[in-house]
Amino acid sequence: MDNTISQPPGALILGPACVSARIVRSLERHGYRCETVENLPAVADPNASNAMRDLLSDFLGRQPPLSPGWAHCLHPGVSLWAERSELFQIAHELGFIVLGPSSKVVSLFSNKLNLLTEAEKLGISNLIVSSDPIYNVHEVERLLGTGAPLVLKSAHGGGESGIFVIHQPDDVETRLPLWIEQLRRNVGEVILFVERYLDGSRHVSLPFSRLQDGRFESFPAVDGSLQSRYRKTIEICPADFLDPETLETLVEWTRALSEHVGYVGVGSLEFMCDGERPYLVDGLCRLSATYGLWELVAGTDAVEWQLAALENRRELPARVPKREWTAGVALRIRCEDPVLQLPLPGVVHEVSEQREWKLPGASAQAEIGVQVGDDLVTKSSGLVGILFAGAHERKQAVSLARGILSELWIAGSLQTNERFLDELLLHPWVREGVYHSGYVDEEFVPSLRPEASWMTIAAQICREALGPVAVASRWTVSDQWIRDVEGTPPWLEVQRSEAGVSGRITVPDGRVLRASAWRLPGSGENARWMVRIGLWIVPVRHVRPTPKGNKDGRLKLRSLVPGRVHSLLFLRDAVVPAHSAICLVECQGTLVPHALPIHSILSEWKVKAEQTVTLGQDLALFTTN
Repeated sequence: MDNTISQPPGALILGPACVSARIVRSLERHGYRCETVENLPAVADPNASNAMRDLLSDFLGRQPPLSPGWAHCLHPGVSLWAERSELFQIAHELGFIVLGPSSKVVSLFSNKLNLLTEAEKLGISNLIVSSDPIYNVHEVERLLGTGAPLVLKSAHGGGESGIFVIHQPDDVETRLPLWIEQLRRNVGEVILFVERYLDGSRHVSLPFSRLQDGRFESFPAVDGSLQSRYRKTIEICPADFLDPETLETLVEWTRALSEHVGYVGVGSLEFMCDGERPYLVDGLCRLSATYGLWELVAGTDAVEWQLAALENRRELPARVPKREWTAGVALRIRCEDPVLQLPLPGVVHEVSEQREWKLPGASAQAEIGVQVGDDLVTKSSGLVGILFAGAHERKQAVSLARGILSELWIAGSLQTNERFLDELLLHPWVREGVYHSGYVDEEFVPSLRPEASWMTIAAQICREALGPVAVASRWTVSDQWIRDVEGTPPWLEVQRSEAGVSGRITVPDGRVLRASAWRLPGSGENARWMVRIGLWIVPVRHVRPTPKGNKDGRLKLRSLVPGRVHSLLFLRDAVVPAHSAICLVECQGTLVPHALPIHSILSEWKVKAEQTVTLGQDLALFTTN
């Protein structure tokens, strides 16, 4: 008797929720029952493969039996596992259909040095200084004779942490060891190679699809030059600065390499363009996190192309561009302080509900991967959302994106980067398309804090939330001291709870803006909040007065991020040089060094290694003599 159940196959999608949601919608249109997993085993963990096998086996164990000839689907998403050939091997052993290229191709793309070397055989230019791999700092020091700046890259990728630029020789001693430790934690074995640094170049991604019978399709090129710390922040499609001859070269190189390696599926190649001279610098054997941008501009469905490649369909997926997506922009919303370049996750208390906007000749979509109650400290990804905006032309799409940013609302004990994105889009050089891949880090100067009247309002909100306080108490808002002031916040409407307050206020220029203040976990006596007013997000701390005679004169080192103490680097009573890393706190996979700006003596540790800490928690005490 046949006990199989007539059920559609299941699909498991890996990676950040704000990307997985888009993949889910495509697969559901094809009848799949979808599940997503964001928190995945760390690829550098020695037991990672077994943990991933258990995760996939658990999914299969919860699926009903399928009719003969059917199989469940694994979509690697945009996770680091999407570039690990062992995932594909495990999945095939368990009986999954994997929406991606073969494990052989994945293995080639996962070793960036091998990929670039293989492409060079086809006459595809690259920036490699030496094809010999590098394994330690001493080998890097020998290369400095060729002159800085140089670009160090991980042969095994590593996502956004796989690139390090040596601008001056001191970087090798002061910054490189921490980057290597970070890389080891992210990808395991550290194998490096060196590329030339191109000053003033632009970064271009060219997405493509190739079917089993060799049919090749390229999609609109994406300008990813607006990067912060080599992480794409704002992307624009199409890359209209490219001249037709250079674009044709990129397409032909992509076609040749995909055919040479037998690529089947959807991927993209990454290029640096120095004027009319392009150079291959990377390749993705998966979808990019913002694949929805070129998908919308092309008027097609990327997952549909993945299925077509897998099944070698005779009829290709449709491409029907819409006028409101002639040009588009994608913005990555992260939980971070983009000015201090720190991850700042927390608990989400409020999320706006609107996800789509339609205007005459323009359109926008927001993929938000968080919901009320989520504790992002425990999530593996700092990417909380992606905003796509499209219009007749680029400037109109940028203006629309700025308008949508002012409507999006994600608030709680976390900080997000909408203000940074808004200022970047507003900059005249960005509006005119006059920028390069190093522009954000080297030339863009964002605002550090709101004007003084707004900071006073932030303190008033928190004082009201705290209740009666001592008259002499003080507040710190961002990095400034604010003395307690009379008066109440200019609320128009307000809701209060034990965790914080939220409502609408009138700011000094007469505008009515949404505002909230949410208390940070573990605040203790000197309560701390994360306050949001419009696009501004600032930390606020209440400082209780210290009775005379109780001050011991010692300096405090407070945690810059919530997370786990990775290591303590000095013993008690040790002399600590100014700006030296005293301890490392791990937050969302990032090692954050903590230091003091002056020479000091470590008098007491307030934490231990492996201890969980909150934002602003005391880590250590110091004396200065």
